[in-house]
Amino acid sequence: MEKKLNLPNLLSAFRLLMFPILIYFIYTLQERAFAWLFMASLFSDIADGYLARKLNMVTPFGSKLDSWGDLTNFLAAIYAIYNLYPEEFHSHFFQFVLLFALNLLGISLLFLKFKRLIGMHLYVSKITGYVQGFFLMCWFLLGFNEWLFIGMIAISYLSYLEEIILIILLRKPDHDLKGLYWVIKHRKDLWQKSELPINRQNN
Repeated sequence: MEKKLNLPNLLSAFRLLMFPILIYFIYTLQERAFAWLFMASLFSDIADGYLARKLNMVTPFGSKLDSWGDLTNFLAAIYAIYNLYPEEFHSHFFQFVLLFALNLLGISLLFLKFKRLIGMHLYVSKITGYVQGFFLMCWFLLGFNEWLFIGMIAISYLSYLEEIILIILLRKPDHDLKGLYWVIKHRKDLWQKSELPINRQNN
């Protein structure tokens, strides 16, 4: 039986519980309080995945909880950028809108196709999460950096496009897929139609 109450899941739940508090800090323009709490939420995201693998506590429920926690962090970041940093948002409007649109497109496709979020755990997605987290930490605590922004945007676009292609390709949901190349090369059962043997009778 799957054990739902464990340390990695508690850390994922922490992100969900912090979401309304983050929204409150953004709405009331408490920039510094938001920045520190958002950093704690990002670190919990890193910690829950590491501990789940290290302690052999990777479960379907934990994967779903982690995906919902990631979504709340993403939504909080969108709202913060729009409400707390309007100058940077408007000066990079197209890049931000495309970033948000690609992410939301992937999430929408998951719900339309599989009726739920799926933690695919792609290598590029993990790297992108670290890059985005580092960029946001630097921005919220030290100020906006143009070169970090360009690097973050580039890898994010590639990551979200890979996710979208995979979602379109997959015939059934799965997690820990590593990447598009790996799925095409080693997990043909996820995207190819199975060929049923044809029984022939000799007359």
